[in-house]
Amino acid sequence: MEMEDEKLEELQEQLILIYKFISQHNRLKRFYYEGVEFNEPIKGDDATIRKLLELGDAEDVLQSCILELEEQKTGKNTGDEDVDSKVKFNEIMDSYDLNALFKKYGMKNLNDVGMLDMKRILSFL
Repeated sequence: MEMEDEKLEELQEQLILIYKFISQHNRLKRFYYEGVEFNEPIKGDDATIRKLLELGDAEDVLQSCILELEEQKTGKNTGDEDVDSKVKFNEIMDSYDLNALFKKYGMKNLNDVGMLDMKRILSFL
C-alpha cells in the first residue's frame, strides 16, 4: 500500500466514524427526541461536529465522500445509479469493524468522534 493509499484509507475510516456518529444522532433525534433540543456529549472538537449536525444533508455529503474515496482507492466506479451506490456504500460500511476503528483512533465510543482532527479531515473535503 502506497503512502497516498494509506492516507486515503485513514481519511475514509475517519469519515466513516463521523458518518456513524451523525447517523446515530439523527436516528435518536427522530425516534426519541422529536421536537426537543437534543445534544449528546461530544469529547474534543464538538463545535465542528455540531456544525455538521446542523446541516440537513450531512449524512448524504459524508456518504458521497466515502464513496469517492473508495473510487480513488480502488480505481473502480462505485456506480452512478442510486441503488448501486447505496449497496456499495453499505458494503463499505460493513467492511469496517467499529471496535477496531475505536481502538486505532483512541476512542471509547462514537461520542469521542470530536477527538479526531476534524479540521484536517474536513480540509480534504
